Amino acid sequence: MADVVLQSSEDTRAADSHTNVCNLRSEMLSHDLSNIQISVHNVSKKLFEILRDTSIGVLNLQTAEYASLASEILHTLSKLTKLYLWGTYTGQSDFKLPASLQCISLQKVEYSSEWLCSLWMSLSSLDHHVKCELFDVVLQSSEENRRHESHTHLLDLRSEILSHDLSNINLFVNTGSKRTVCNVM
Repeated sequence: MADVVLQSSEDTRAADSHTNVCNLRSEMLSHDLSNIQISVHNVSKKLFEILRDTSIGVLNLQTAEYASLASEILHTLSKLTKLYLWGTYTGQSDFKLPASLQCISLQKVEYSSEWLCSLWMSLSSLDHHVKCELFDVVLQSSEENRRHESHTHLLDLRSEILSHDLSNINLFVNTGSKRTVCNVM
């Protein structure tokens, strides 16, 4: 979906009643959409509200902004098995992931140690194996990290991640450097 614009309710009022829109949403929720992959390129938060509680199988979020917009509904996607993320992420990951998730794929992502560690902690809370793919990922440089993460904070974060059982995370790194992953461990 690229450059999708949803009409406001005033625009649709003449053609569709509120009841008709609710009926269409109910009908959509009753269908198995797990074979549908949605790739988001330029949309508004309204699209994610439409996707709330659906059974889509794959979601591809092309920017960190879209991931932020989608973060409120991710846990409601009952059959989401694969999530693609692109962009730059800092701070703690605020993703509430659905129990159905089997793979999270970071594509050309720049991240802070704090963000990746908190994502792994979220993945560790799932009760099954989850594949975490890292394609062309970059850990933010030490200079950038110093601005965002104090040394003490990183030590605390390391202690916290070591206290989690990460044995259900299968890590796959492609075109990353040793520094990319090892600096967060």
